Amino acid sequence: MNLNLKIFFGVSVVALGVSITIIGCATKKQVDELDRKIDNIQNEVNRLQKKAENIDASIMNQNSVLDRKIDNIQNEVNRLQKKAENINVSIMNQNSVLDRTIGKYIPIQIPEDLNKDISSLEEQGKNPDRWPRNMDEAKQFSEALVKCIKSTPPWAEKELLQRFNILRWEEAAFRIIRTKPNEIDIAYCDEIQQAQIDGVPPKLIDVLKETIKKAENSTKTTKRAGTIKMAKDAILNKSDFEKALEELVYLLEEKDQEAIKYYEKLSVLLINKKAREQIENLGKNLVLISKISDWQLKQAGYNQIASVAIQQYLNWRSEEIINKDNLIDIDSLRKKAQNEVDNISKKRMMDYQKWAFEQIKKMSQINTLIEAACKEGTQLSLDKNVKPLLKESSVSELTFKKEPGTIYGEKVVNVDEVKHKAISMAMRQYLVPINMGLLDIGISQLYQKEWEKNWKYLEGKLEQDEVAKASAIVKKKGLNDELTD
Repeated sequence: MNLNLKIFFGVSVVALGVSITIIGCATKKQVDELDRKIDNIQNEVNRLQKKAENIDASIMNQNSVLDRKIDNIQNEVNRLQKKAENINVSIMNQNSVLDRTIGKYIPIQIPEDLNKDISSLEEQGKNPDRWPRNMDEAKQFSEALVKCIKSTPPWAEKELLQRFNILRWEEAAFRIIRTKPNEIDIAYCDEIQQAQIDGVPPKLIDVLKETIKKAENSTKTTKRAGTIKMAKDAILNKSDFEKALEELVYLLEEKDQEAIKYYEKLSVLLINKKAREQIENLGKNLVLISKISDWQLKQAGYNQIASVAIQQYLNWRSEEIINKDNLIDIDSLRKKAQNEVDNISKKRMMDYQKWAFEQIKKMSQINTLIEAACKEGTQLSLDKNVKPLLKESSVSELTFKKEPGTIYGEKVVNVDEVKHKAISMAMRQYLVPINMGLLDIGISQLYQKEWEKNWKYLEGKLEQDEVAKASAIVKKKGLNDELTD
């Protein structure tokens, strides 16, 4: 509990007791005495409070001092740690200098047991009779070498570095020569040969080279056998031709006759496989084209297939390596495509005959209507029956002119003129666009008959010149054109 609080609580109790005493007393003297005691007590309380405040301030000052001391101690610890690190670095540098000095002026003494073990491994490497006879003994050599390396004191590592490098190379060589030829990693062998250093026993070098050569031959033999088997399987299963051909390439460079034979067979099979795939794709396209509604696109598609098919047929026949079935099938596709083209052409020709016939028929019909309208001489008949069938903008000029006549009323004075103009317009619209070169004999005769009849009627008239001019400049309708009036 806080010291001020204790003093305050004590004073309060005393004051309470005094107050009770005052209540019980009635004399002035007693009251004055009590007042003095209260003042004394109050002064004491103030003194104690002041003292308590001083004590608190002292404690705070002590805590502050203590914190500063702790910070100083921590800083000192950090300084000492840094100094210790610097001392360690200095010691290491001194040791390094000492090692170099000793190594230069004082021969380094290798521990006797270690030197004996290393010498034993070196003697084993120099003596072929003591070489590891199998992989287990090669592993024992490796373990003994590792043990020596781990047992080497730091100050002797530099002295033993060259000896250990030679032994490491020998250890790698022992592992290789005691590995089965078909299991040797040729790439690793190349690395070992490139890392060869002075001091390696010449005999071990020769044996290693011989072992690697056997391994290469074994690997080559195994690889060749696998490649030839792959080629045989590809021919037997009629698949994986590309992969088998790729594998055979290196044997072709070595002029391996068996590989050349299989390469030729696989090449023919692959070419025929590709030919079959192309035939199948063309067949699928033939089906897709048959579903096209636009006859021009359909005809173009069939023409393209027929063109590709005939080109491939000719190429394959000249190469003399495509089998008979492929030749038959590609030619069959060509014929189908060409038949479809012919069918479309025939249909278009029939449609053209129908269209031309309808044009001739309409010309004959409009002739009848023109004749009837001119005979009646009424504008209503001309507007209702003739003009709707003519598309020229000048059709509005077809108008009957009337003048006062006899007692029967007005008479038409330009019947022939209207008739000439109407027939000329009809010929330009219905007969001129027809290409006579595309007409069958019967349709052609009908056309000539209708043409000559109307042409003769316009003989010597300006309208005849207009028809002749249109025949020279108007583009004739062809089989690929839209067949309309």
